[in-house]
Amino acid sequence: MDEDRLLMEKFPSLIASAVVGIDGEPLSMGLPSGMCVQTFSIMCATILGASATANKEFGGGRPESVLVEGEGIRILVVPAGRRKLLACVAKAEDDTSALLKGMKEITASIQ
Repeated sequence: MDEDRLLMEKFPSLIASAVVGIDGEPLSMGLPSGMCVQTFSIMCATILGASATANKEFGGGRPESVLVEGEGIRILVVPAGRRKLLACVAKAEDDTSALLKGMKEITASIQ
C-alpha cells in the first residue's frame, strides 16, 4: 500500500498527503484535484532541504520534522528513509502531535 494513502486512511481529515523524493520527484500523491503535483513536491523537498541546511549551521543533524503553519492549514514534512520524504496538509485544528507520531510510524517502513 502507498504510504500517502495509508496516512490518509489513518487520518481521514487530512487535506493531502504525498511521498516525494528528496530531489522533488513526486512518487505517490494524494492531492486534491487541481493542485500542481510538481510544485507541491518540489516545495516540500525544498522545505526539508532548507531546514537541514539551517540545522547544519548550528551543528544539528537531519531534521526529524518540519511544520509550516498557515491560515487554516498546517503542512508537515518528515524524512522517510535516506532518499524520500512524507508530507501532509492538515487542517489547523487537527492534532499535530498525533499526526506527527503517525507519520513517523509510517516512515519507518519506507526505504
